[in-house]
Amino acid sequence: FLAVLVGLPLIFLVAFNVLWEYSCRDTTPRGPLTAVADWPEPIQDLHAALEASGADTSSFSVYLLYGQPGQVLSTVVCRVGIDDAGWDTIATKLELQSIPDSDGVALHSGIVPPSDASWWPDTNSNSEYFASARLLAGDEGDLYYAARNSEEHVAYVHYDFNF
Repeated sequence: FLAVLVGLPLIFLVAFNVLWEYSCRDTTPRGPLTAVADWPEPIQDLHAALEASGADTSSFSVYLLYGQPGQVLSTVVCRVGIDDAGWDTIATKLELQSIPDSDGVALHSGIVPPSDASWWPDTNSNSEYFASARLLAGDEGDLYYAARNSEEHVAYVHYDFNF
């Protein structure tokens, strides 16, 4: 009887700890998302807006940082070779505003470790950094950081959904 009184709570405690540890584990299948259907819907919309504007989207690529493919709650970073007109489409669609270079460079440490260096501008690059008006206002929902290297004609977009 004493073994049951001591053992049963111990079994529940161990089981709870194992389940808790598993639920907190990051199970993100990080990496490039090649199927458009695996991109979060707002990124699909951005891609469609670029295509509708006549921009060349052949280099548009998406990397999953956190979450699961095809879910809005995922965090992704995108990279695309873009001209000035394409950049204007991105800036308008995402309601981007300029931010200090130091803020954009700080993002590098959050993006590069789970991906690789090609998914965000190098800290020594001549890039300009931006954030969506919604992010700057502290709102919830679709939030974006972006970077543009006009010399290399590359744009980067970091997407996160915050609720």
